[in-house]
Amino acid sequence: MRFFSNLLKSSFVKDSSYMVLSTIAMQLIAISTIPILTRLFSPEVFGYHSTYRATLVILSIIFTLKLETAIVLPKLDENKRKIYLSSITNVIIIVVLLTIFYYSLRFLNFDILLKAFDISDFELFLLVLLGSLFVGFTNIDQSRLVSLKHFKTIAISRLILPLSFFFISILLFYFYNNYLSLIISQLITYFFLFLFFKNKVELNLKGFSKNIYFCTLSKYNDIIKYTSTNSLLNTISLNVPSLILLSLFGAKILGFYAIGAKLISLPSQFISASFSQVFYKKSVDIYNYKPEKLYPFVKKIMLTLLLIGVVTFTIAYFLVPYLVPLFLGSDWVGAIEIMQYICLWQALMIVNGPVSTLTILLNKQKELLIFNALLLIFRVFSIWYPFHLGFEAKYSILSFALVGLLFNSFLFFYFLNISKKSYTHK
Repeated sequence: MRFFSNLLKSSFVKDSSYMVLSTIAMQLIAISTIPILTRLFSPEVFGYHSTYRATLVILSIIFTLKLETAIVLPKLDENKRKIYLSSITNVIIIVVLLTIFYYSLRFLNFDILLKAFDISDFELFLLVLLGSLFVGFTNIDQSRLVSLKHFKTIAISRLILPLSFFFISILLFYFYNNYLSLIISQLITYFFLFLFFKNKVELNLKGFSKNIYFCTLSKYNDIIKYTSTNSLLNTISLNVPSLILLSLFGAKILGFYAIGAKLISLPSQFISASFSQVFYKKSVDIYNYKPEKLYPFVKKIMLTLLLIGVVTFTIAYFLVPYLVPLFLGSDWVGAIEIMQYICLWQALMIVNGPVSTLTILLNKQKELLIFNALLLIFRVFSIWYPFHLGFEAKYSILSFALVGLLFNSFLFFYFLNISKKSYTHK
């Protein structure tokens, strides 16, 4: 009883409660609005939207180089501020360079947007550029708020995303209903979130210089080289279906996958969104002050999350065939098998999502880079090869899920191992 009493009073539980409650509210809003949106917009529109969101997340990593993940590491707030400003500087510099690169390729008659979306015009370029900018800046601001322990502000921001997206989508359905409707809704939503964070985070440029920027890059060189590359490879891996299903099987199949994957991954997203940043901060504190307690803490969290994952997705597997027609409508029965296949590896994603921040803390980015590179290769092959053999789309998605199950099983034991060895190697 004393243990549970102390646990309830801990800052970890208090901070987690903000994140958990806001995530529950966010997911409830998202779940309640999906049946309306799926009856207004076709699977094809959701397919294009899926490719857009995947593109924004990938570009935002390239823009920031994940330097913002280092904001929480220093003990002095002044050093955190320098990393924050350096992260913003990264975005500005890289956006300019990539814009020049994009138009250089266009000059050579190679259009990246045409390859990804099967469509291309200046309007789409602006939507992609602005959207990825807003995502990059909000990720930086969020890391700054984590370093200041302003979890309540982050919790509030999570309600902005689903509410803004839903109401803007409804408006566009009546006034601008075409394949870009959900894409534009997503952009405006990220813009609102960007404005919200800018009102909460102070942009103090005092004393910041070119030398500080380059010193910061040098000090956190491993994060730029390994964490950003790992994150990029992992993000591309997770979004492989959104990036290549459209060109292989069409926008409708991608729409089924996009909504199916979104719904079935809600539990793992819920856990990751609720605990990732709090787990990271708590792990940093334990490692800095009581490193011998890191392994027991990590093991306890991982086993608890694994139990939650297995129970949750076993139930989900058997309920999906009954819930999809009722929840999404009769036009979406094509998503049923896809959702059941994804259940195979989502139980482990519940665990590995939050705990993956250990690789930053324990400086295992190089090892994870090799892992993610192999995972990306296998995931691309897992989707392409069934297509090459002439099989239906569902077999490509099943193959993709099995690869996810295999690699996440390995990752589970890897995280336990590195946390166990962390004390002796410090």
